[in-house]
Amino acid sequence: MSRRGCFLFLLLAVMFAAMPASAAVELDGRMEMDAVAFVSAPDAGRDDLFLRRLKLGLRGSVRHTGFRLDVKMSDEDAEFKDAWLGTDIHALHLRAGQFKMPCGLMNQSGNWHLVFPEYPMTEDLTPGRCLGAGFSGIRGDLGYAAAVHGMGIDDYRESGANPDVDGWAARLVWAPRRDRGRVLHFGVAFARRVSRGAFSLDTGPETDASALDLVATGSLTGIDALDTAGLEFLWIRRNFMVQSEVMRAYLEADAANPALSGGYVQLSWTPYGEWRSYVFKPSR
Repeated sequence: MSRRGCFLFLLLAVMFAAMPASAAVELDGRMEMDAVAFVSAPDAGRDDLFLRRLKLGLRGSVRHTGFRLDVKMSDEDAEFKDAWLGTDIHALHLRAGQFKMPCGLMNQSGNWHLVFPEYPMTEDLTPGRCLGAGFSGIRGDLGYAAAVHGMGIDDYRESGANPDVDGWAARLVWAPRRDRGRVLHFGVAFARRVSRGAFSLDTGPETDASALDLVATGSLTGIDALDTAGLEFLWIRRNFMVQSEVMRAYLEADAANPALSGGYVQLSWTPYGEWRSYVFKPSR
């Protein structure tokens, strides 16, 4: 574990020990591993076991204020994931800090709800986790969320004090059916990021067993803003699931206005009767 990882781990431990007796606090975490075995083509690599994700976190509340602090660790580095404070005022939940911006179905799901081992690449068209402030709420079958944001904590660490990107995001979801084992969900989201530097979209498989770049645009200079619009759909009936998203990102550039599109459809059937969990909330 890196020095930074040790420091963040100690920070979590100190915060947990310093919580007052009246606080409701949970210490949670999870570890995910990947195993790879090459049957042929020895030049492709070697059999190995990889650490995909090790997350430790604190969550809970003190008086009327909720909080969450998550740290993701690896052998090389460590980074903050969620680090926010929140409170409820009537039907609204208010939040400030670093959290996942309300854009896309994965915002609602999280990797513990995934049926397949990889995130869809449409995630890379969303703002992701950023420092900001926002609100969310539920009214009947409708859920709504909006937030304004800058960069993430680790982005500031890498680029200095001057922010390169800021923007806002909004999401509206409608779930007319959300009984246990039966879900029908529709959603729409929009996000705008304004740049004072350059954009880049680079992603590959989450597993460290592959160095493949699925998307690699390099540094896109002369980009003033990136607007992302998305549609989402989820249907669950017991152990059968259909999940789909379509996203399109429009780049406002000096010379031209290119666009990037992405989408996916996931189908799953579990033979033992389990079904994908679902939580109705417009923002995670």
